[in-house]
Order: sequence, then C-alpha cells, then structure tokens
Amino acid sequence: MIWLRKSTARTVKFGPFLDKTDGVSLEVGLVAALDHATTGVRLSKNGAAYVDRASTTAPTYDAMGDYNVELGTLDTNKLGILKMIFEEAATCLPVWAEFMVVPETVWDAMFGTDPTVGSLIQTTIATLASQTSFTLTDGSVDNGAYDGATVIVTDAVTSTQKAVGIVLGYAGATKTITLAADPGIFTMATTDKVNILAESPALPSTLPDAAGGLPISDAGGHDVDAMATLVTAIFADIRTAIILESTTIATLASQTSFTLTAGSADDDAYNGCVAVITDVSTSTQKAIGIVSDYTGATKTVTLYADPGIFTIAATDNIVIVAAPKSLPAALPDGAGGLPVSDAGGHDVDALLSRIGTPIALDGGDETLAAMLTKMADDNAGADFDAGTDSQQALRDRGDAAWITAVLAPDLLQTTTIATLASQTSFTLTAGSADNDAYNGCFAVITDASTAT
Repeated sequence: MIWLRKSTARTVKFGPFLDKTDGVSLEVGLVAALDHATTGVRLSKNGAAYVDRASTTAPTYDAMGDYNVELGTLDTNKLGILKMIFEEAATCLPVWAEFMVVPETVWDAMFGTDPTVGSLIQTTIATLASQTSFTLTDGSVDNGAYDGATVIVTDAVTSTQKAVGIVLGYAGATKTITLAADPGIFTMATTDKVNILAESPALPSTLPDAAGGLPISDAGGHDVDAMATLVTAIFADIRTAIILESTTIATLASQTSFTLTAGSADDDAYNGCVAVITDVSTSTQKAIGIVSDYTGATKTVTLYADPGIFTIAATDNIVIVAAPKSLPAALPDGAGGLPVSDAGGHDVDALLSRIGTPIALDGGDETLAAMLTKMADDNAGADFDAGTDSQQALRDRGDAAWITAVLAPDLLQTTTIATLASQTSFTLTAGSADNDAYNGCFAVITDASTAT
C-alpha cells in the first residue's frame, strides 16, 4: 500500500486500464472520462462514502495503460485508508487503488529528503519540575540529542491547546528537557503530549544570555546583522501602530491652536491623543500636550493647555501618539491644568457649583481647602495637607499620569476587521483564542482607504 502525506498534493499512477471485451488491450483515451465532475475518479476517505475528486488538475495518460492522477490537499486531508476507484462498464474493466494517509511528521521522518525536517520523537511529559524543565516518558540516552530542536507540547485534555518552545539542553540519563523560555500559552502538566521536531540549522548553538533568552552568536555562522534588521522591523511595526501622524506645524494661531502640514481628514481623529512637539532648531527641546479637538477639513489641532516648555512655532515637528478616548471632554480650568470630570463630563467649576459656595468653619478661610482641613481636624484629628491632598495637587498628579501612561504600549496583534456589527463591536481576522485577552488595551484603527 502506498503512503501519502496528510494534506499534501501528490500525483499517483492509476491503472492499468484494460478493454472490457478482451481484458488485454490498453485503454489510452480515458482522460476526459477520468476527469468528469461526477462520474470520473471517485474517492472514499477512511471508509466514508465515495466523493468526487477535489483536485481540478486533469489526469494525463502516461504509458502501459497507466494514467497520472493528482490527489490535491483536500483529497488527502483525512488520515487512514484512501480508496480511489473508476469504472465505465461500456469501455473498460474497473480499476482501483488504495493508499494510507499518514501524519506529516510520520511521513517526514520516514521519507523526508531533508534530514532536518520531521519528528524526532513523539512522547509525553513524565515529571515536571517547572514550565521550562521536565522529563520525557521516552527519549534518547544521548546528552544533547535534542538541543536546538523545536518542541510542541499539546495539552492532554484540550488538544487544541499547543505550546511551542526551543530545547536549550537535554540530559540523556534522566531524559530531562530544558527549554530556552516558558512558552506561556497554557500551564503544562504531566501526561501532556510532546512532539520534538528536528533541529533547525539556523538556530544559534551557544548558551543563553543572563536574561534567559535565546543566545545570539556569530561564531557558528549566524547572521547577527539579520537579527538586528528583524528587530528593527518589529519596532517599526510597533511605531506604525501607535504613531498616528508624524508631520510639522503649518500655521500657528496660538500656543494651543495650530494647523498640521499633513493629517487625517476626519474630525476628532486625534481627540484625546498625545502631541509631542519638537523644536525645529533644537531637537532636544520637546513639549507634550493633549489634543482636546481636531478639525479634519483644516487640519487644526487644539490642545487642552499650553505645554509651556518653549515657544511653539511654525515648521516645528509634531508627532501624534495614540491614546485612549476616555480623557475628559471639558475645557481646562483657569489654572491651566487638565479638567476634572465626573461621569457627565462636568469641569471643576461645574463641580464646585454642585458643592455650593465654601463657608468658613470655626474661623477658617472661606475656601474648599479650608473647609476640608477643618472637617479633617474635627474627625479624630485626621490630617489634611493642602500641598498634597488638595484637588489641584490630585489633578496635577493626574496630568503627569496621563502623559506618561501612553508612551510605551505593547503591540499584541496587528490584523484587519473581518466583520462589523456596529461601530463598537466587530470581529478580527486573526487574534487570541482566550477570552478577555485584549480587555483594557488600546485599539488603533486605520482606514483601509485613507492611511492617515
């Protein structure tokens, strides 16, 4: 019986086809009949009902009554016995062939021409010391036998949960595997299935660095420059994800209102985002503000407040950095700080109006701070420090937190929107299978037609 690699296209010899009358004469004109959509070659996958051949490649006549028939990836996608048959009673005797479809790793280990391709061993975890160190139920007795190889661990209960790691070291006497790092996909346990693939020749062979990551080595012919290029590309992708616009100031109306040389055509596109402005003459001078409003038609940016670091001018460089859209929508108070807002978007003055006019308590000042101080003093001697506990001090600390909170995001996923239920609910083309994996994260959405 011929073996076939699962989900892999393969052209096989099918025949010989003999005349139905004498059983000897070769039938050489059956290409169209074999390729017929419903009466041509038929397939039974592991005992299932016969179905049409999925491959659209037409058979060709070879010689000696044999035809070349392609079995496509959808024809070989089920493990077990694959039976192929053709019959046309008016022309020839029936012809059939049987194949055994085996897993890719089994095929590669048995027939692969590249010795680095395939599975070295399939076994289970016997004992577990940590998520990076465990022993195998079966394995080689040779030290280092699996060093550098890729290991795939499959959860014994949920077969769809798979973790991939790199073998850093292997002790043959105890069959102990040490991984370069914890895969971190799920918590591995004893009896989980382990599949060790052959070593990739491009993996570095030196010891790991102090941080426990994979080593970087040029001694074994590994291209450190290529690794650096890859890292640079990754950071470029992160930059693209979090930087919405990098341009210059075109015109300046004030230190809180100016137009951009380039920018989105959508109103409010940058509302709540961080604006980092760099002086065109002195690149070390940088000012940071938060966008309170943006007009797409004129590319006009309005900041909540003057950053006050240096005098902003036309031609200064500006970068708009993504930020959550939960910043307060009210105007800043008279002190120039960020507004304080409750659920209804009320600013400080509105809140004070709700509280009412401060009054003097026990001879204190007619200020909110004095009222709070007196109330605290009256409450078992509790201490109130106006320099740290006042509303202004709390707001100032909030200003600093907003500025620093958005400058170092982690890029979890770059993909596209697959389906859209509403402007607040949609599915991703690619993403984590874990519930709540992206809760609380920033989602930066770029229009497919207009990149800005």
